[in-house]
Amino acid sequence: MNDAGQVVKYIWARLDNLYLRASTLSADDRRRTYELLVDKTSGRGKLAEHLHLLCDFEQFVIATTALSTAMTEGEVSEMGDWIQWSLTDKPTDHFVHSMETGRIARFWMSPVLRAWPGFYPVMVTYFSALYDYARKRSAIKEICELFWEASETTFSHLMSLDARYITGPEVWLGCSMLCWAGKESFDRAKAFTPAIEAQAARTELSSALRSMFVLALATTGGRFSTKPSREWAELAITEFDAELSSISRSQMYATALMGDGGSAEAEVVLEKMRATQEERLNHLEPMPRARQAAQTMEFVHPYFVRCMDLADASLVIRGLQVWYQQTWPDDPLDPDTVLLMLPFGKSGSSLLVNGKMQVIMRDTQAALERLAHANNAFLGTYSTVAYADNSTLEIPDRPGVPREYQRDYREALLDAYCPDGFEVNGNPEAQLMLHTEGHPIQAMQLIAWGRTWPITSSLGRPRPDRRIRSVLIWGGGTITEPMETAMVQHAFEVAGAKVKVMAPLECEPGEFLREYANPEYDLIWVASHGEFNHWSPHQVTLHLTPEKTSVDLQELWSMAPMTAGRRLLVLNICDGARFAETGLLPRIGLAPGLASPAQATISHLWPVQPYPSAAFGAYLAHYLSSGGGYFDSYLQAVSSLAKMSSEAGYDLEKLYGKRFELIERLACRQQDFTNLEVWGSAAFFQ
Repeated sequence: MNDAGQVVKYIWARLDNLYLRASTLSADDRRRTYELLVDKTSGRGKLAEHLHLLCDFEQFVIATTALSTAMTEGEVSEMGDWIQWSLTDKPTDHFVHSMETGRIARFWMSPVLRAWPGFYPVMVTYFSALYDYARKRSAIKEICELFWEASETTFSHLMSLDARYITGPEVWLGCSMLCWAGKESFDRAKAFTPAIEAQAARTELSSALRSMFVLALATTGGRFSTKPSREWAELAITEFDAELSSISRSQMYATALMGDGGSAEAEVVLEKMRATQEERLNHLEPMPRARQAAQTMEFVHPYFVRCMDLADASLVIRGLQVWYQQTWPDDPLDPDTVLLMLPFGKSGSSLLVNGKMQVIMRDTQAALERLAHANNAFLGTYSTVAYADNSTLEIPDRPGVPREYQRDYREALLDAYCPDGFEVNGNPEAQLMLHTEGHPIQAMQLIAWGRTWPITSSLGRPRPDRRIRSVLIWGGGTITEPMETAMVQHAFEVAGAKVKVMAPLECEPGEFLREYANPEYDLIWVASHGEFNHWSPHQVTLHLTPEKTSVDLQELWSMAPMTAGRRLLVLNICDGARFAETGLLPRIGLAPGLASPAQATISHLWPVQPYPSAAFGAYLAHYLSSGGGYFDSYLQAVSSLAKMSSEAGYDLEKLYGKRFELIERLACRQQDFTNLEVWGSAAFFQ
């Protein structure tokens, strides 16, 4: 073998070893994979220029193996990281990077790299994951458009091979491209659909591979197909049932339900969904189970849309309970007591309560886009909207830091969730929005309708409120925490309750967990910090000390005791009520996740300011200690807060009958608490 051949052999062996090492690492340790990536990129500048391309490709290989793992595990935010890190000069923990997109073309133009046996598998993985991520997040559209030609060329080349050599990943590439285009790039979808239809009819392909094409055509990917999605779903059920996974089978039955499917057909879909989730989720712990259910909700979303059209609250609630594997045999929720709203339907908004459906035909896309833009500006977030032009969205300078006032926010919320024409008749006992993010729904309903309802994130019937005789107050070291907890302690001690106050400078998480699991407490009150990761919502934490000792949602998830009556958990912390996972049920967050039939929760939907949150706590403690029910006390506290800070100070002095440091501080301040962005942050879950 000549010298050139030896070099090629060396490069291929090097790439083989790197691919194996990166694949092993990415399956076990994301951080070590990231360190390998950083090590690779940091050494690039020391290399001779002719070695830069190999170094860039090795970076691409490392990131793509990790991208594949993140896609398999459903970690969409991590997928976004690895997509960017694969083609950036310097990977960092920042959420925005410049991508050197020209590298892809240079990889293709290298005969040595392109001839490496792993080249096409790596490209297939990267492009498939790219379009899957972009579809789920309605993001990086310009990158997908830029790589479309290379992706299409890759797919066409691989599908031109003898059918014996075509495997699932190559088929998945075409399906992923079609489903993205059917949502984000209609012209490309129109041009690409015939190629996918031709492959679906290609009899020399195995049934397993053809079924993948049929499944894609039954979704939004088949928007420009020669058949409606329902017919493709029926074809999948009748001709390819043996090839369908349980979740794909549920998806196809849910899709086939759309149109004229009635309650009997919906019951069949419900049983398919039950079988799917029992197979997929039973081995998981409760919080990962809820995350998996949320991440795969898109598979059965048509079921819920159709059941709302049928005005059947029972089918909707039972569908959520089945999909999330969240049932309470001892505390069954009566669906007729739940207000259900589908605010952003295909052609309008619908409200279902007491078996009666109200529908307002309107442009919900415009309402959703308006709300998303206002919410991004208020919270400093970067949320995209499907079927919208997201190219003008700005990267926030301080992600997650809210403004004290945001023009148009209140009006956008009212238009989205309380549009003119809806009337809530009867007396619902709880509510669910299908779906919503962490928006102040309850505050908006108070403004528009003068009343609101608990959010039933647990899908269980609440047990009777326990009379508050035993209280735990835990302080975590905020500026106003001592002022707030002094008033809370006073309120309950005067009412005759036994109060235990803990404000440790240091502690082990287990100390708090033991107290949290104690069934003797009727009320647990935490005044501290909450830390919420907007890109990985399940990583939300509750700080226990000034030194940031913390517990996370998974540690707390199932530790609340199931007692005859329900207790109350007050998390007077930033982002404690926040939730941001996909799906139809607000669950992955501290307050929504910890609610159950035996525990109601109150917390804040965004980072709150010290004095308004402390004043809210003082109001809430007063109304609770005066014998008010949990939800009624929450309503009174929310309504009482909407005034100037000095007025709140004088008001609290009247209620408490004496002055406290917090009251004096409030009386001396001239801070406006009347803006929705200040008084509307608290939410109530059960």
